[in-house]
Amino acid sequence: MVAKVGDDNFGPQLLDNLKHAGVDTNAMAQTVGSSGLAPMFVADDGQNAIVVVPGANGKMDRAAVDKHADLIRSAGMVLCQLEIPMDTLGYTLELCANAQVPVMLDPAPAATLPDAVWKQVAWFTPNETEAAFYVGEAKTVEDTAQRLHAKGLRGVVLKRGAEAHLFPLRATGRSGSSHSRWIPSTPWVRRLLQRRVCRGA
Repeated sequence: MVAKVGDDNFGPQLLDNLKHAGVDTNAMAQTVGSSGLAPMFVADDGQNAIVVVPGANGKMDRAAVDKHADLIRSAGMVLCQLEIPMDTLGYTLELCANAQVPVMLDPAPAATLPDAVWKQVAWFTPNETEAAFYVGEAKTVEDTAQRLHAKGLRGVVLKRGAEAHLFPLRATGRSGSSHSRWIPSTPWVRRLLQRRVCRGA
């Protein structure tokens, strides 16, 4: 993982928890200030709400990306979130595009994205609230996916709280038209995606 933690009490705890989970933290750095928090609250109906308190990852800059450029280029896929500055995200996307490394973007916390970002992302993984931020309220999940695909995305994972996740895949047929194929989230599918998300993140 390529990221930063603060010099508060949470920083060492975060590093220890990641190491315990088997995450390689050699590319993580400590910086002055808060690590940031994202406490999650789960309602009785299974829906969750996450309160984001920005922190150390907001100090991720181009220099941090350059420092670990070889690691990122060696990845099978890079996972990014919007805890990092938009300039850093764009810089990382360009690095990955030049190295032909696909990018999965988890748009949390939701923020307005430059037009260029949409076509540089292989997988876009919003929850229902984040999806509505980008394409408005839709009548069906299929409509939500189609609106997101229209922005130039190749693949969308819609995270739907207590319900099964859906994986709409954008594919081009012989006629040149594109379509979505819906795959329910199963343990096998989740393990497959986990293996595809690689060392640079």
